[in-house]
Amino acid sequence: MELKRLIIHQLKRDDKKNMVIDLSKKASAVNEYSTTLINALNEKYKTRETYGRFDPLTELSRFPEHFNEYSSIDTDDAFYTFTRKATMALFTSTKQLGGISGGYYLFADYLSPRGNFLSIFLVRNVNGFLFKKPNGSFEVKSQMHLETEKLAMACKINKEKYLLRDDSNYLSFIRTNRQTTSDYFINWIAASALKKNTEYTDSLVHILKNIDLPDRFGEETGLSKDEMLKRIHGLCMSPDRRVNLLELGKKIYGEDDGMKLINYAEENNIEIDSEFTVDSNRMRRLHTISLSSQDITLKFDFGSLDDKITVSGNRVIIESEELALKVTEEINAR
Repeated sequence: MELKRLIIHQLKRDDKKNMVIDLSKKASAVNEYSTTLINALNEKYKTRETYGRFDPLTELSRFPEHFNEYSSIDTDDAFYTFTRKATMALFTSTKQLGGISGGYYLFADYLSPRGNFLSIFLVRNVNGFLFKKPNGSFEVKSQMHLETEKLAMACKINKEKYLLRDDSNYLSFIRTNRQTTSDYFINWIAASALKKNTEYTDSLVHILKNIDLPDRFGEETGLSKDEMLKRIHGLCMSPDRRVNLLELGKKIYGEDDGMKLINYAEENNIEIDSEFTVDSNRMRRLHTISLSSQDITLKFDFGSLDDKITVSGNRVIIESEELALKVTEEINAR
């Protein structure tokens, strides 16, 4: 990752519980400490990522407008102006709200193998262990220790996808269990147009079919890929069908390699929420083909493909003595 620009602003409650704002007078230094911090926050972020876009109909936030101004100019001065306007707008909207304690808002513009991003990280830092403010601007301490649970909220905007103005989901953000915090942050960045669970299920099926899988499941070893996919399908079909990619990765690969699914998605530019409800019909495609055409219905496991079932030109060839006998018996019984 190449960190291009960084600035830190703060919102906090004073002794009278009023929301107050503390803006940096200039951008923060880009050095090994700030780069390490943004890298660490990104690693934590991708385990909780949800995709979306700016709401084109919103009248509650000018964040998309401020970001558009910055992205069209893309200079250091424009970056500072954007972060100041955005934070001031957030301050105005939150100072009357209860249940919000504020925190440090880190605006980071950086290059990664996946593109050029603008990310905002809301970091709780009640003990002041991460930042210092020597000359009117917050800086990252040289001796810092990041407790990743301090990352309360975050969003990430792919600047290149945003400029394309197509239907791609150029924005992602974190959802949290703290509804008040989650709502005000999401409303501030005006996020909307999230993908459907069916699309995320398709992405998960694609990942699982293409990623290298272990040949064991728990204590079972020497499993074929088809057998492994059947077992993974069972993991995903819990009563609520809720799948967390980190937890699923741990069950497949073990505690030490739980990030494999998330990392594969990131490395291959696959948009998928870190947690979602799988679509049971789409999930069956993980190990089963089920289709109908011209009054003929076929349903079989992928393990039968090329072994018992082959496709040659416009013909589907099924080699199964047992199935042939059953078809013959059924015809003769009529």
